[in-house]
Amino acid sequence: MGAFNILVVKGRASSGTVPVTISLITEDAQAFSTTISLSQSFGEIEIPLNKLKKDSFLLLPRPYLHFLPLYFSSVSTQPFNLEKVERIEFRFGQNKNEEDKPGIEISGVNLKQ
Repeated sequence: MGAFNILVVKGRASSGTVPVTISLITEDAQAFSTTISLSQSFGEIEIPLNKLKKDSFLLLPRPYLHFLPLYFSSVSTQPFNLEKVERIEFRFGQNKNEEDKPGIEISGVNLKQ
């Protein structure tokens, strides 16, 4: 896995341009994220792994008792390690009102050298 240094996301937005936050979440609950923009036409977006920044991630399922935090941010200071990634999270539409709900289609996520 050490030879891979680019994350490739292929996808599109259902309408307009939609900002999407992509997080790679490790086994020790660290999230490393970046934000991309998806347009209405399918395209591949290449993300250098060294551009990912430490971030929080969405807790799913939503914590019971709505006063509990919806996001988690690890206090760990370990650097990003691709071999420890367990899942990927796509977040979008957090700032939209009820009438303007964006949609996205992701057809693939790959790693390349």
